[in-house]
Amino acid sequence: MLIQFDSFNINIVDEDIAELIVNDGVKVTIETFEELESCFNKQFNATFGLLVNRINNYDISFAAKSLLGSNENISAIAVVTYNKRSSNKTKEFMEFRKADKLIMKEFSGFLHGRSQALDWLKVQCTKSHS
Repeated sequence: MLIQFDSFNINIVDEDIAELIVNDGVKVTIETFEELESCFNKQFNATFGLLVNRINNYDISFAAKSLLGSNENISAIAVVTYNKRSSNKTKEFMEFRKADKLIMKEFSGFLHGRSQALDWLKVQCTKSHS
């Protein structure tokens, strides 16, 4: 099921995995984060895995970066990157949030990254349900 917003799309992959695709050129702000949180809270009653598909280029404000991934129901985050810029932004985010001990992993979009990311998330979601 695809849910479309002005700044992003959320694809509900299955009962415990959501895929986030932010539109090209968007600046993710606190308002964007609040829309995301509202959608996640409506769609998931328990823990879920988040697949961030960085197929587009976008930026995240410092305030939003501080909050992204903080939803207590997110059990793991997989990020699929397609270029050096998105890979570097992902690494910066992971370093920025290192103290929070988020369960997060990057996958290359050119090496079957989306399917590998989904497989990894399924394992992480199973662990969180145990």
